[in-house]
Amino acid sequence: MSSPITPLPPPPSLLTAQQPLHIAPKDYIALSIYFHEQTPHMDIATYYASLSAASGNSVGLFLYGIALRHGQGVPQDSKLGVEILSKSADAAMGMYSTSANGGSIGFTDTLSRLPGTGAVRALAKKELGAALFELGNCYQNGWGVNVSLHTALYYFIVASGLGEVDAHVTLADAYMRGELGVKVDKKEAAKYYRLAVEAGYKEPGLHWIYKEKWK
Repeated sequence: MSSPITPLPPPPSLLTAQQPLHIAPKDYIALSIYFHEQTPHMDIATYYASLSAASGNSVGLFLYGIALRHGQGVPQDSKLGVEILSKSADAAMGMYSTSANGGSIGFTDTLSRLPGTGAVRALAKKELGAALFELGNCYQNGWGVNVSLHTALYYFIVASGLGEVDAHVTLADAYMRGELGVKVDKKEAAKYYRLAVEAGYKEPGLHWIYKEKWK
């Protein structure tokens, strides 16, 4: 059984920082993202992420995990960061059961319900995709965890689903070369290369991915 997450104590800078009037005081995710954009206040951003993470919120878990992984506003703790990122990814992949109708809510649906502006939700989605991609890299390379290509592939696929360009390219390369435990599949590679190009990725020599043969 995993131990509960203890939120960080309020940082001293919180006393003097200007609080955004357009964000509710307990909207920890939106507050974390807001202060993340204010470079001198990474400690406040991570504090709010830890409050959200302590409540079990998957988005808060992502933001707090990535902060620990990189030492953003908190002493770096790669092992704990990966553990928390794993908890968040498991929650995201598991689908959220609802008591109202016994159905389920997907991770993308959960993001669409985030409080705040559309820009805040878009930034959250972008940051989560990047966090998942990094988690995949951790499992692929054994950074803070045992190497597991199966788990790395799992997280790269989720990151790709969130629109992470690097995840698109990583999966495309894997299917081209037969890496990450998958067999060579040029059609699957072309699919991920197309997603990457549509998202702004530029690489010469990818004209073949649009041929009917590879669609």
